[in-house]
Amino acid sequence: MLSAEQSKVIRSMLLALLAALLAAAVAIVFPLNWHLGRVEGYLLALVLPTCSYVIGIGRIASLRFFDESVSNPLLPADNIKLNTLKQYLSNTHEQLFLAVIVYALLSWHLSIEHIYLVFLFSVCFVLGRLLFANGYSRGAGGRSLGFALTFYSNLVGFVIGLVFLVKSII
Repeated sequence: MLSAEQSKVIRSMLLALLAALLAAAVAIVFPLNWHLGRVEGYLLALVLPTCSYVIGIGRIASLRFFDESVSNPLLPADNIKLNTLKQYLSNTHEQLFLAVIVYALLSWHLSIEHIYLVFLFSVCFVLGRLLFANGYSRGAGGRSLGFALTFYSNLVGFVIGLVFLVKSII
């Protein structure tokens, strides 16, 4: 039997996977008249996820500037807020690394009419980061939807990009 926390995590995972699949379905079914090139679209799609990372860095810098107890990064800090911000930044770094690869795969292989999927995944990334940060203090169940929305949009994009890559090779 699953605990209440585990059930919430599973529900969040399924909801996030559904959202990522829905974004992909929308982009496939509804082509758009796109006016950006592939490189410009790729770089523009990375702006929002990069902002999530920059904000994380800024929040840690701000805490270190205004809180003397954590101003020296070489000393171990027993500061819950600093540790939470570091966890957010570490997880965002991992997700952003994956997004850079996924968005490149998609930008290279999707037709121009469907390339806006990269932007839909970019929005999923940012919403996921907001939910993750907001729910972090509430444990795994609180941060699970945010993590899953970021991760599953990257994962679905990776699978789509990988399929197109393999198709182009064969």
